[in-house]
Amino acid sequence: MQIGYDPTADYGLGCVWGCHRDPETVAVDPGAMSTEDWQFVILDDRLYADQIESLWPETGRDIEAEPYVTGSHQSPEGFGFKMPEGPMAITSGPTGEQVTHGDGRIRTRTIFLSDHTIEITRSTSGGDSAEVVEDGLNSSRNTVRKMPRYPNKRMLVEAGGRVVADGDNPTPKGRFPLVPIYALPPLTDFYPPPPTRFTKDLQDLAGRMLTQTFENAVRINNYVWFIDQSTGITTESFGGLPGEVQIINPNSRPPTLLAPTPMPQHMTQLPQMLLSLQKELQGYSDSRQGQPGAGNISPDLFEASLYQSKSLTRCRERLLAHSVKEIAEQMFDHMATYYTGPRAFPSMNENFETIPWLPLDSNNKLGLYVDPVSLAPISKSAMRQAAPALRQAGALDVLSYLRALDWPDADAIAAKIDRELQLSAIAKSRKR
Repeated sequence: MQIGYDPTADYGLGCVWGCHRDPETVAVDPGAMSTEDWQFVILDDRLYADQIESLWPETGRDIEAEPYVTGSHQSPEGFGFKMPEGPMAITSGPTGEQVTHGDGRIRTRTIFLSDHTIEITRSTSGGDSAEVVEDGLNSSRNTVRKMPRYPNKRMLVEAGGRVVADGDNPTPKGRFPLVPIYALPPLTDFYPPPPTRFTKDLQDLAGRMLTQTFENAVRINNYVWFIDQSTGITTESFGGLPGEVQIINPNSRPPTLLAPTPMPQHMTQLPQMLLSLQKELQGYSDSRQGQPGAGNISPDLFEASLYQSKSLTRCRERLLAHSVKEIAEQMFDHMATYYTGPRAFPSMNENFETIPWLPLDSNNKLGLYVDPVSLAPISKSAMRQAAPALRQAGALDVLSYLRALDWPDADAIAAKIDRELQLSAIAKSRKR
């Protein structure tokens, strides 16, 4: 996930955005194991010339679109060797030369890196508090300060072989504007193996078996007509159409339609078995789908099997919680840095209220906390089964209980019950 800020969006008010990015366009530091120790990252894009000029007006002018090679191509002149310059150049012939094309876009690479360059600044004060610095032959009374040149890390942008931007990283708090989203934990590299790698062979085999089953059903499992020569029917005159009328010779056997032996049942069930195995390896077992195992299973054992079948999902939930936390923190830091004026955002509640945004003081040290429990995978069936027990124990109020059951108009019903309880409490107090 890539996060950034567009100052021209939202009618010029600016907008913080986040979108998915293809990992093929991201080159990560090969020595990094996570986002905590990566030293650089390169983003590869293809932009039009006017886009580059609008982003960097001073340095991005007059950049021509670079052609790219598409491989060997046959010239329109014909086939034969490419002839040298001269009278024979008009002769047609094949050519294996690589032809270049262009779509008007320019390859643009954005580099974020941790540049540890130290910048030395000197100020000639001449006071008694100034330090004496000796640099070889000369000595002067100067104040020396060593400061990092890029305290927020460095960003370079190269477009068409020209550096159009070189300066501080615009991402707040010195972060790279990228957040990886993992489905499996990375063990030996920055990128973990994708979940489909473990079951891709099963998927390919199941697809091939389904194709082969279809071909066998069409080619082999066809009905066959057998016609005796004594009938007088030839293959040219016989069509085998529904309602077809044929005249056969007296005392001859009529044509017979025979069906071949059907394919074994396991041939048609094998692709489904492979797909079921693939689902089980991906964490979608039969117990998770509510299908109990063989034998007499008590409700407690069935609930335990449901809980144990979600181990892979809980692992992905923990990895996703870390990614969501990083994304939320980066988007909040972008908003705190670039949203310098008051504005309003639509909320996601039922009343369609607006949430006001006030600019934050840059001197305040703010941090964002995302509760990882908020991403815990809990099925609705498990919540519905646990809700009555929690309500009976007094751990849930009426509104939370109705919402756990997905009861329609839960807010109005809960408010009505609360009013009735209040009226009954008032009536009891008057009797006393």
